[in-house]
Amino acid sequence: MTLRYVLKNLNRRKIRTILMLLALIVGVGALVALNATVDVYERFYVATISNSAGDYDLVITKNQIEPNLLIDEQAVIPLIQASDPEVKRVVPRIQGVVNVDAPVREEEAAGEQGSGGAGGELSEVSNQLATIDPMGNGQQPTHLAPERSLPLGRTSETIHGSAQFVALNRTIDDMGDFEVISGTLDFAPGYAVVLQETADTFGLRPGDTFDISYALPVPRQKGIESAANVSSRQARTTLTVSGIALQRGVTGLGGNDGVLVDLDYTRHWLGIPGQAERIVVAFDEGIYSDNDPQAAAFRARTLAENIQDILGESYSYSLPRATILSDTFEAFIFFQALVSIYGVLSLSVVGLLVRTMVMTNVREQTRDLALFRILGAPRAYLFTLVAVEVATLGVVGIGLGAVLGQVLTNTVIVPFIAEQAQVAITDVPPASAKAILLSVATAGAMLAFSAYAPARRAAGTKIMYAINPGVAEGLGLDDLAKLRERHVNVKIFWSGLVTLVYPALIFFIFPLAFSFGVLWLLASLFFTALLLLIVSTSLIFFPITLPMERLLIGLVKLVNGPIGFFAQRNITRGQNRNTLISLMVVISATLPTFFATSLAIETANTPTDTRLSNGTPLVIRKSGAALLEDDDGPGPPRQAQPAEVKDRFTRELLGEIRADGALGPNVAVTYRFDTQVRDDVGLRNVGVRVFGIDGNLSEITYPEGIRWLAGGPASFAEAQTDPNTVIVSQGLSEYFERSVGDTLRLKGEGLDHERVVRIVGVLGRFSGFDGFTSKRTRAEDGRTDLFLNQTAFRELTRDPLEGPYDPTYPIVERLMAAPNLRVGIAGLPEEVGNTAIKQVATDLRKTYGLTENVNVRSTPEDIETAAASAQQIRVVILVLTTLSFVLAIFGVFVVTYISVYTRRAEIAMLKAIGDSNRHLFGMFLSEALVMTLSATLTGIVAGIILGYVFRFSNAFRSETPTIAAFDEIVTPYMLILMATAALVSTLLATWGYLRKKAIEIIRMI
Repeated sequence: MTLRYVLKNLNRRKIRTILMLLALIVGVGALVALNATVDVYERFYVATISNSAGDYDLVITKNQIEPNLLIDEQAVIPLIQASDPEVKRVVPRIQGVVNVDAPVREEEAAGEQGSGGAGGELSEVSNQLATIDPMGNGQQPTHLAPERSLPLGRTSETIHGSAQFVALNRTIDDMGDFEVISGTLDFAPGYAVVLQETADTFGLRPGDTFDISYALPVPRQKGIESAANVSSRQARTTLTVSGIALQRGVTGLGGNDGVLVDLDYTRHWLGIPGQAERIVVAFDEGIYSDNDPQAAAFRARTLAENIQDILGESYSYSLPRATILSDTFEAFIFFQALVSIYGVLSLSVVGLLVRTMVMTNVREQTRDLALFRILGAPRAYLFTLVAVEVATLGVVGIGLGAVLGQVLTNTVIVPFIAEQAQVAITDVPPASAKAILLSVATAGAMLAFSAYAPARRAAGTKIMYAINPGVAEGLGLDDLAKLRERHVNVKIFWSGLVTLVYPALIFFIFPLAFSFGVLWLLASLFFTALLLLIVSTSLIFFPITLPMERLLIGLVKLVNGPIGFFAQRNITRGQNRNTLISLMVVISATLPTFFATSLAIETANTPTDTRLSNGTPLVIRKSGAALLEDDDGPGPPRQAQPAEVKDRFTRELLGEIRADGALGPNVAVTYRFDTQVRDDVGLRNVGVRVFGIDGNLSEITYPEGIRWLAGGPASFAEAQTDPNTVIVSQGLSEYFERSVGDTLRLKGEGLDHERVVRIVGVLGRFSGFDGFTSKRTRAEDGRTDLFLNQTAFRELTRDPLEGPYDPTYPIVERLMAAPNLRVGIAGLPEEVGNTAIKQVATDLRKTYGLTENVNVRSTPEDIETAAASAQQIRVVILVLTTLSFVLAIFGVFVVTYISVYTRRAEIAMLKAIGDSNRHLFGMFLSEALVMTLSATLTGIVAGIILGYVFRFSNAFRSETPTIAAFDEIVTPYMLILMATAALVSTLLATWGYLRKKAIEIIRMI
């Protein structure tokens, strides 16, 4: 009986029912897709890690102190395979660094030959090389023939350098994949697949030959660091390039530098049959199906420990994928919370829509409900009627929405993630039962919350609505009885609870979350704050919808006065009815606008932020060990590696790099020396970070990152000539109330070692050194920087009891350079300078990257990388925007439909006096446009202001400038989307009435 009545009601209001069902289907489908995205994101993240860390889980090598660093694969691999069923693949490899000698390509000769001739001759040479058996006659091809002919386009000059080297058996070692640029993936004996960066460095093409020299690893004594580039065994061979390729997850290296050859050929060449330098193990991908990345990493560790129990302690074990996953699992949890909260926020929009529509139904059914009361129906039955109506909608809408979410996940999201992560679609799980159940439960809770107010209103229907509706709203006997009875005031309880939230956060929740590191609580706090930020900002800016409406109405009046007049009266009259839907549109517009504006601002400021972070166009660092000679003790001097000189340049290496004229003006910067600084009488004594420099940094540093408070660029020149002068930060200057010309006392290494220094410059900001700041609090905490020349730095860091400083002792930690300012390039367009910077960075990496462990950061390259990342985020924002406004479109339909439905009498009257359908349609369309666009513009204004508040807040903390920027994609996209929604919804809502005559409309009322 109840269900039949509900179905008849839903059938009588077909358009309204369809709107609610569509909103539920889309909302639940989106929520299922979002929750499924959380499930597959970990697999996507693991696959992304695999592209750089390797598409495998465990790397086993011998301990460096073992007498034999090679592994007998026949003895080890079967043991690993039998350790656990989740161990899927176990393969041997040889990996290391090789020296490369490649003939220089004669570009001019190649250019004269043209594309046709060169291609034919190169093919002929390749065919001739393919007939050679590198392992023929039982000889190892370890040396070049003296009379070896060179391929066409190559000269007798040779490029010397180094590259990564990987020997593998591709028939069984299929981890990772290749993208062939040219040639073929031929791992035949004597052939090599060269990765793109190495090919570009040495100018190699398919068919070219080149030489490599490989040194087998040698053991070291326990407790003693091994010497660099020392081996008791070296081998050399000639290889032919079979193809140029890009790798993802093959080598375990982030870039595409490397020479890959066949493992059996390498063993024969090196004379180590059946031996491997390492064993690579891949686990079952199912261990990463759990959306808890920490648990997945621990499972991988357990499998590695099982293998360790079998093989023993003579091996070293590395878990590249699990290590990165464990170190970065916080980001995954934050992402999970963000997606969940965004899904709830989007579904709450659907909840507002359902509540509005059901409440409209209840108001129209007031007379029917009153008749039920006369017939003896209790209030609980009326409540049940509305609950069953919403439940019926929920069963159909949520069910179809779950199906839509599964289809969307399996056909769109999974292929997209698989493509982005470069993994097979079969490796990415479809929408899980957990994601579907969570989405259904969330949607059910939302419907229950949305149906409560309409159901309660229905239960409160009075009998007088059926007898005399005019007096039904007055006080009745039931109302007087309620007034006489004393009840618990729930509002007081909620007021106290809300008041308690702030002190509870300060005294209980924050200490628990931050002191104990409860990550899920931190994530919940952060993203709940984000959710409340968006909602509260929308509420604060919601009153702006009224001025926006007035502005848009004025524009409509300019276009068509009569339509504008009717629109103004009707919009003003319907404000209370449309408040919730307008607020929904404001929230839907605020969230994507905030993201889009923030991204636009960050993108516009990326070049400046990157320049301020790096300081100079090139930043060169040493990431290896500086080897020193120790003359103590009998015998020849031996090389040692003191811990304090790691990551510093030797004087010889620094001189060699600086001798290259292409480097341009450069300045060497020492390591950071943490010490104390005080005034002359010790009133104030704080920590300070001292850097030694040997040149004028202001000449090569990006000028937008320099702000002088006192002194100027000449301060650097004065600091180089006078070892007792320093350049300090504004924060330190203000803390001591000392400026240019005043003195301070720096504490040096050792007891009673102080140096009186004079201030010659005060910096409020300096690119590349975040310790030069105007914040006095950082000075109090001992986190400000100080410049002095390198001679003074050596004296300051040397204990006087140990005698004079050693001028050969490594102190330089980084070399800052500006190739774009060298003679011949300075003053040319920025593109020319950036090209020169990138070329110098490439040359330095090629020459010193592997042999000397030199790391080169290029500011133009960093800017390009950041821009590429921003583009990926922009795609995500567009997706979120589409999702938000697809749901908001239903709100526009609801507003327009209700507006038309409640004004049927007005439509009939206007048609009766001869008003045209065109005017009627224009009137309703203008109302829909004004109401929709005013809310959208309000959300846009709120999102833009919120984005700039965040940017200025961050810029204030980091003391960086801000370049104004506005999003040019998302904002117009939202306006077009909402205007289209208003047009379509007006057309659908008025079409039935515009076709009818006035008398027909009156009969429907």
